[in-house]
Amino acid sequence: FTPSGGQVTVSVKRRAQDLQIRVTDTGAGIAPEFLPHVFEAFRQGDGSNTRSTGGLGLGLSIVWKLVHLLGGTIRAESDGLGLGATFVVRLPTSPAPHGRRRESTEELAAVRSNRLRGMKILIVEDTAETREAMAMILRSAESEVTSVANAAEAFAAYLTSPPHVIVSDISMPGEDGFSLMRRIRAHERTRGATSIPAIAVTALAHADDRAMVLESGFDAHLVKPFEAEGLILALVDLLGQDSVVSRRGKSE
Repeated sequence: FTPSGGQVTVSVKRRAQDLQIRVTDTGAGIAPEFLPHVFEAFRQGDGSNTRSTGGLGLGLSIVWKLVHLLGGTIRAESDGLGLGATFVVRLPTSPAPHGRRRESTEELAAVRSNRLRGMKILIVEDTAETREAMAMILRSAESEVTSVANAAEAFAAYLTSPPHVIVSDISMPGEDGFSLMRRIRAHERTRGATSIPAIAVTALAHADDRAMVLESGFDAHLVKPFEAEGLILALVDLLGQDSVVSRRGKSE
């Protein structure tokens, strides 16, 4: 976000208990109202269709996650649009407390798990950017991804080549995710087929919403917005359930 002719300065300072990395640029700056959201996944300061920069809004959320996995902190500072920005990272120079290190190691192990390798995953999402982002995340886990934009395409893909897992949005034009999942479950019952594990990825976050998601036939519920690791961990957890693993084994 720093134009040609601008400047980016990186400084590193070793302190008593941590290492401070400061990155300052003379670029576009950050609006005060957006500053609290700058590390959220799929968020960009300029979300308009005419913005001059590309990207999916994942970069800073990934940086935030990596910094925290290392036991550090990161903050963003900016005086406003057109006034540049500064990012300050602090990383501990001594080992993290035992409990925290164990938690981080478990998270990394889960994210890097090979459970998703070779898995055929069907993504159903009407928003192109979100669909592409999820596909990119899952392909990074070496999954075989098919992505479609609506329920009709999803049902056709399901009939043509049944996936190991379905990841579906709920709110879509025309047929929604609830109806799609009911159709798939009805088809499975009619054919005596094994149920395919399915997770709903949706902004619907209330307890009643979760109940509707599960009643319609989904096995799990992931609320948007989420981090890249959140999607992978949700799928790893889903596939780790005994009932789901058993169903998958029968289908193969």
